Amino acid sequence: MGRKRRTRAATASRSVSETPQASWLHSRAIDLLAGCGAWSAPLLLLAYFLRAETNDSFSVAFYALALAVNYPHFMATVYRAYRSGDEFRKYRVFTLHLTVLMAAIAIATFSVHSLTRWLFTVYITWSPWHYSGQNFGLAMMFARRNGASPSRAERYALYAAFVASYLMIFLLFHTGRSQDPYLVSIGIPEGFSRLAAPSLFLISLCSGGWAIARMGGRTGARAILPSVMLFSTQMLWFAVPALVGVFFRAQIPQTRYSSGVLAVMHSAQYLWITSYYARRESIGAGTSQRWRPWRYYAALVIGGVALFVPGPWLASSILHHDFGESFLIFTALVNIHHFVLDGAIWKLRDRKIAALLIETKSRLGDALAAGTRTLEDKSPAVARKLMTFARPIAACGLLALAGVDQARFAFSLKSEDSQSLSKAAALNGYDSTVNIRLARLLPKNAGLDQKIAAWERAVRANPYKAESQNALARLLLQSERYEQAYEHYKQMTRYLSGDADAQVNLGLLADRFGDEEVAISAFKHACESDSKQKNPLLYLAEVYDKTARRNEAIEYYQRYLTALAGDLSGGDAQPKDILYVTLKLARNCAATNDFPAAAEYFKRTVSLAEEADEKVVAATAYVGLAQLYAAASQPPLAAQYYQRALELDRQSGDSKAEGMDWFNYGQFLLGVDSQKLRGYACLVKSEQLLKGESDARTQAVVTAKSQVEEWLGEQALAIQRDVEKVTAEALSLKL
Repeated sequence: MGRKRRTRAATASRSVSETPQASWLHSRAIDLLAGCGAWSAPLLLLAYFLRAETNDSFSVAFYALALAVNYPHFMATVYRAYRSGDEFRKYRVFTLHLTVLMAAIAIATFSVHSLTRWLFTVYITWSPWHYSGQNFGLAMMFARRNGASPSRAERYALYAAFVASYLMIFLLFHTGRSQDPYLVSIGIPEGFSRLAAPSLFLISLCSGGWAIARMGGRTGARAILPSVMLFSTQMLWFAVPALVGVFFRAQIPQTRYSSGVLAVMHSAQYLWITSYYARRESIGAGTSQRWRPWRYYAALVIGGVALFVPGPWLASSILHHDFGESFLIFTALVNIHHFVLDGAIWKLRDRKIAALLIETKSRLGDALAAGTRTLEDKSPAVARKLMTFARPIAACGLLALAGVDQARFAFSLKSEDSQSLSKAAALNGYDSTVNIRLARLLPKNAGLDQKIAAWERAVRANPYKAESQNALARLLLQSERYEQAYEHYKQMTRYLSGDADAQVNLGLLADRFGDEEVAISAFKHACESDSKQKNPLLYLAEVYDKTARRNEAIEYYQRYLTALAGDLSGGDAQPKDILYVTLKLARNCAATNDFPAAAEYFKRTVSLAEEADEKVVAATAYVGLAQLYAAASQPPLAAQYYQRALELDRQSGDSKAEGMDWFNYGQFLLGVDSQKLRGYACLVKSEQLLKGESDARTQAVVTAKSQVEEWLGEQALAIQRDVEKVTAEALSLKL
């Protein structure tokens, strides 16, 4: 019995000792925290709460963290691909041709501003996919390293889980309209995302859980722990935020999420694996010098600074390109280059990579037999000596520039401190964000010229920023510097062609200065930029009307009425809002000899005017009808409409309008053979009502009256003595 117990105990002991354990790269704690992402939850929560408090110190620390972690992680890929002659030639398509392509894209993006949004959108959308690929690759590495040997079905299932979680964050980023000016959303309907997100979550959870469970069943929980942690990290990074965003409508800014604390954790993870790889590669290659981690890290830091910092500074100082946008462009380009190159050089099916990352002992096999050859230096000895001195000088210069960059960023964060912002502007004058903040901080009693100069600096830094352009335009208009405002709107609309309000203002100013063609073009652009705006249609019709382009005027007056119809039916607009337009339409139709349309619009104007109690407008429309029927040789109807107009004028008490309508009626009666005396009486009545007026129309009345007096002779005196009686007869006249 005792022997059996001892045998069972020995068997159990042997069983436990033979159970595979997790094989760590650096140490259990470092591998789980940094490599497998165990610190994700506390870091994400910390970043969320600190950001909610808008802590400037945290922002500065985070910017410095990018210098210490993010930038070196990009340089680690460059170090890996370019340091070895074998690796450089092996991946020539990526190390050389891809680099040339990225340079060409950089030139194109700095030349064509609209490309910035598309480039940055590609980067932000690709980032989670790149992070997912790294998490999946590390999960597979640990599984193989710890003896799980995933089957094809298990690998595909785990891969599907990672893809599904990425698709969830993709949905979140591209659902509806983007809230970020530098991101282009493909506009996935919200209803579709609310259905797809939970489905993808279940796919990710079930397929990933199944694969993990199968592998863990063969190796035990301890051996599969790193892979479990990486799968959990993937879900925490992408699946959980996507569910929260879709169902609770929490806005997760793409730039802050993908390039914020998540990028820091990804970069730390990358440095963790590349440092292990570089150390093992050095050992396997049998180099004479011992691998030094701090020397390796220093090279990555300096190289990372070279990748990210000088480019934006050169672009802003030489090309006068906005520093903020220059930084975005270089960030996107370096990241995209990194994504492609990284995907090419890190393949577990590569014998050398598999040997270095998966083998837990010194059995590196034939994969490292050839060693690692560095790029052959064929430069002259003098040049090599010069490089010996140049390298440390260049390194010191780069670190100094990084320090200046850090200081500029710290100063720029003080959005309510004009002194700090001025220091940031002194370091780099082409930072539009800093210049806009400085302009905002100007006191209310600051001089107008000082305010204009401040906003002009902001516009020069980035003419594509609508805030600075509009602020400068408002100042110019408020100060009645209309010519300067006109020139400003001309250049403003070249940069902000889609700004409908700017196009409208340009059109109004062009019309003011008699540049009708510029006005027409601006109003048309406004209509195209924002189809919901109705006023540009009216302004366009008015310009066509003023230039006697009747058919075009009619078209746009009608389009304006159609656009306004919805407001009328909804109660947002009143009948008097369209009186002016129907009257203009009637006159233009009359000018094109379209009698039916003209009569219809005049009658519609009368109806709307009476409804709105606008007697003068109704009288004007009646005069239009009268002139229309007079031209159509229908004097009885013409006389009736003139008489209605005069009655409304009397009721309104507008002596000037009444005086002009007596003149129109008189001109009409003078054309009727038997009514010339009454026609003259109407002219006398008109002159009496317009007495004291000095405009051109009043002068026309006086001239016409004088001409008729010469023809009538003494009869004119008799009419003048009895003008009230004769005009009363004219009002009741039936032709």
